[in-house]
Parts: sequence; C-alpha cells; structure tokens
Amino acid sequence: MLESLSESVVAPVYPASANLITGCSSSQSFFECALPPSVMVQFGMGYLGGSDGSPALPGHGEAGPGCGDRVQHRSCSSCGRQFWVKRSCMMRECPECYEKWAFREARFAAWRIWTGAKRRCRELGWAWSACRVLHVVVSIPDRGQGLDAARSSAYDVARRHHLDGGTGVFHPFRVDDATGEFVLDGCVHFHFIALAHGDVPQGGTDGDIVFKVIRDAECFDFGGFRGPPGIRRCLMYLLSHAGVLEGRHAVTWWGSMSHRLLPVKVLQDLYPDAWDELNRIPDVRCPFCGSTRTFEILDDGTVDPAGAARSCRGGHRTKGEVIDENAART
Repeated sequence: MLESLSESVVAPVYPASANLITGCSSSQSFFECALPPSVMVQFGMGYLGGSDGSPALPGHGEAGPGCGDRVQHRSCSSCGRQFWVKRSCMMRECPECYEKWAFREARFAAWRIWTGAKRRCRELGWAWSACRVLHVVVSIPDRGQGLDAARSSAYDVARRHHLDGGTGVFHPFRVDDATGEFVLDGCVHFHFIALAHGDVPQGGTDGDIVFKVIRDAECFDFGGFRGPPGIRRCLMYLLSHAGVLEGRHAVTWWGSMSHRLLPVKVLQDLYPDAWDELNRIPDVRCPFCGSTRTFEILDDGTVDPAGAARSCRGGHRTKGEVIDENAART
C-alpha cells in the first residue's frame, strides 16, 4: 500500500564526513569530480561491476582512437575566418566528447519515447489527453542485491504505479539539495521517463522503496512533458551524472518500450521523415559566428565550392578548432 511521504519514510543518510565526494561543490561542473575508490568501497557497491568494480561519472576516462585529429581545413564565408574540423570519438568516457555523447543519446531517446508513446496509445485505444510522459525516480536501499535485481525491483514498482514503459538512467548517488554536493545516501536511484496512463501518485513509499514523480522543470507542474525537446533536456541532465559501468548501456528500455516490444524499425516505418531528420548529418558551423556557410580549403589553398553543401565525413562527430582568428574576409 502506498504511504505518504509526509510520514518521514526516507532512506538513511550517512554522516556528511563519510559520504561527501571530496572536492565537488555547487560551483563545479558535474564532471569536475571523480568518484574516489574509497567511497565506493565504503558504500558497498563493488557488486555493480565495471573494470574496477565501481561506476564512474561520464567524462572521466580516456579519449577514443583518433579523437582530436584534424580532418578538414575550412573557411567561413560569413566572417572570413578559418578553422580546423577535428574528429570526435563520441565516447562517454572521453573528457572532450562526453557532452556530445549525452546529447546524441538524449536526442534519440526523446524521439523514441514520444513517438513510442503515441503509437502505444493508438494501439490500446487510449486517449492521448488521458496519458502523460512523466519523469519519476525510484530509490531502492542498497542491500547488496546487485544492479540487475535492483533495477528489476524498480521496474516492478513503476508498473504498480501505472507506468507502462519507457527509458531508465541509473544513479548510484544524488545531489544534496542544501550543499549541491554528491552524497551517497544508502540507496541506488533509477530515473525513469515513461508513459503513464491513469492516476499516478505524486510520491510515496512501496515497502522500503521510495517512489516520486518529478515536477516539470519548465511548466512547474505534474502534467508531464509537452514534447521531445523537454525530454531531451531532462535526459541530458540525467546523463551528466549517471553511473557509467563498463559493458553496460547508460540508457535502458523497459516495459512497452523495450527493444523486444518496440523495435526501432517499427518507428522508422511509422515516422520516416522524423527518422531521416534525426540521422541527418548537420552542416559544419563556424566556431566564431555560428554560420553554416563554410567551405573546405583544399591542399592547394583554394576553396572547394562544393564544401558548403557537403559536410565532412562524420560531420556530426566533429568539433572546430580555431586556427586563424584574424584572417581577412574573402
């Protein structure tokens, strides 16, 4: 039976001296802090796997092969400046590319959730006005049960609260509201963005498991997301401090939106234009003025006129490096 959160049924919190991740304050980026091994050992999370037996934050590994290599010399016809396009590995461990990895994951997931939810409503005859796409968090006490068992329990709780299916992001720690620092509170947290049908309680407990619906960050209500952009922004934030484990996906799918029940091919066939736009390689932007009117500079120093209409290979996985800030306009 669902109990009120006002009854103070919350997870125990370790003393601050024992659970703060040293050096991470509200003024720092999520990615400026590493997880000291001693903290993970004290928290008892070795069972979660990974090469060293513990999760890590994105951006705290090594860059992939070829990351940072110059691949194309370009000139901007709007401001006249020149720059190099450099290759990005798009790996979540890379200190330079983790933000692009998070954006790519969030963009695809937002499209899949929104289109999958609409398809599910049509399939079951649910009125779209009676459904919501919600952000909820399920917190489970750490009992050494293992990540898979904990995630399965979180899925069961979500289903009992009228969530039909969606995506999940694992957080082995949380941010303290008062200090803005990472804390380990004896629980593992699973953030779900899922399709809801029927009455969903805003919060409560299910045994010793805490369930909570997160208020919409833009409309400040519990009406759910209004479209893919809001979902994308939320997922980028969640991925910024997700628990990353070697050999496991940072974004998982469950329920009616699992890959078994909702193959990507189904959504490709239903929404071909949206799929093409999702996979379109964007034009190379000038790092100075943001213009997409850029041209490739060939080896002989001439400008390739076809360069404006053709992005370099893997253009959506590149980044600009300024090489001539004071170049004259051409």
